[in-house]
Amino acid sequence: MDLKDKDKIVKLIGNADEALHKLEHNISSYKAQGKTPPKEDLQLYKSIERVLNSLKKNPFFGDCVRKQLIPKELRHLPNLLKFLIIPSGF
Repeated sequence: MDLKDKDKIVKLIGNADEALHKLEHNISSYKAQGKTPPKEDLQLYKSIERVLNSLKKNPFFGDCVRKQLIPKELRHLPNLLKFLIIPSGF
């Protein structure tokens, strides 16, 4: 079985998971009131979703972080990658 055939799980850790839920909640609150959510919130949400989908397709998307630069609380992870989110339209 190739890596392409396996299901990949992307987990947000720390404050990232909470921040994404708050962003989703803010967007849905605006929509529930019949208002248009702020453009910046929509752009950020779409950018994050794009990156998460890219990670599901290719778990090695991004740049590897050198082991000595990884914070102590994250050193248990086998790999840590970083990437830059650029909102669409830039």
